[in-house]
Amino acid sequence: MPVPIIQSEFFEVEPAVSPDGRWLAYSSNESGEVEVYVTTFPRADRKWQISIGGGREPTWTRNGDEIVFINATLDTLVAAEVRAAGDTFEVGSISELFPVDLRPDVGRDWHVTPDGERFLLNSDPSVFTAPELHLVINWPAMLQD
Repeated sequence: MPVPIIQSEFFEVEPAVSPDGRWLAYSSNESGEVEVYVTTFPRADRKWQISIGGGREPTWTRNGDEIVFINATLDTLVAAEVRAAGDTFEVGSISELFPVDLRPDVGRDWHVTPDGERFLLNSDPSVFTAPELHLVINWPAMLQD
């Protein structure tokens, strides 16, 4: 039978279990703005706020030393260094990775690769223009002049 892990009057969504299975990252509006939090897992008896100024869609890197999330305006991917040792959890530096243009109507539309080196993004194609392609044929004849 399913058992709630986090139960409150707030909106808690987008759960992500850490690679070692001891921590749960999630988004919640308990501060009045949607932020990223981490709690102990499977018993949610302590929690830490990860994002500042809004965040959603948390994802752990494979080795569990970073949580990557999208900022509140859905235009920048952010990484938070985290350290977990025993029952202690610490948030280190938080840095913006790069700007993105995601579609706010499709749910999670990005993912970090297992090696943590690349990101797969489902961006809004209407904001990108394809570069022009110039095809030069019979170019050797141009060299003879």
